[in-house]
Amino acid sequence: MLSILLKLILNVFLFIVAGFIFSLIIGKREKIIKFFINFAIFFVIPVFIFINMWTTKIDFVIAGKITVLAIVVLTSGAGLAVVFSKIMKTKYSRTCLPIFLMNSRYLAVPVNGLLLGPEGVAYAVVYDVVMTLYSATVGVSLVLGHTRGLDPYSLPMIISSVLGFILNLTTNASAPEFIYIIGKYMSMIVLPLMLFFVGYRISMVTKDTWKQASLATLFRVGGGLAVGYLMVLLLNLTGPARGVGIITSIMPSAVASYIFSEIYHADEKYAAATVSLSTLLSMIYIPLIAWLFNVR
Repeated sequence: MLSILLKLILNVFLFIVAGFIFSLIIGKREKIIKFFINFAIFFVIPVFIFINMWTTKIDFVIAGKITVLAIVVLTSGAGLAVVFSKIMKTKYSRTCLPIFLMNSRYLAVPVNGLLLGPEGVAYAVVYDVVMTLYSATVGVSLVLGHTRGLDPYSLPMIISSVLGFILNLTTNASAPEFIYIIGKYMSMIVLPLMLFFVGYRISMVTKDTWKQASLATLFRVGGGLAVGYLMVLLLNLTGPARGVGIITSIMPSAVASYIFSEIYHADEKYAAATVSLSTLLSMIYIPLIAWLFNVR
């Protein structure tokens, strides 16, 4: 456990802390931050995902199983949100998002990459594509009561993933040497950048709604672990795919749950508190669960 904790501290949480400190220093200079975030979302991260999906050998049967697992975990989370709304006596549409939408991109991809290598990144991206589609369709419809088109911030990720899958399939995961070199250096930039963004968003923390946020975090992590592990067993997943199924399912609440809450007038303070609390607690429970379930 200590070795896993040390790896996560040095390679993951230091960048999160750096992002948080940076947010405190610069304050609300949203124009500068928006520029870098857009550059990352629309260019850097999609290129990184495209190269990883192209050059990593993927078992498409296993990728299909990861897809099924992700859908079941997300749907069960939406069900747990009903229980949460009954306990806390809140309106379901205002509080459901942080419980079933997990941080499957900015935290899950680098953590899976650290623990499981390139294959872990590839299967984590599969999981994230499912989560992205789910959140932009089912997630938004649960809040609005009707469906809506895909969020433009999700499209670069989805397009790069699909193109990478196609090239992976048609070239047998074989690419020119310079692509591998670019991929190597991109991983040195992109993964820390993703984590830095997580840390920056922790600054959304509020002093209100911590009781709700605590229970929501328990439902998000505990429910994700129970259902994710059950699906790993039922689908007979092993190796990196098993690790991705467990680790991604326990990720803290997604920043997207806060963004959607803000845009569609759900409870944004509760969402911000849940994102912040669950992300902070992930520094403890991710290495613990990785150790207990022998994910490495």
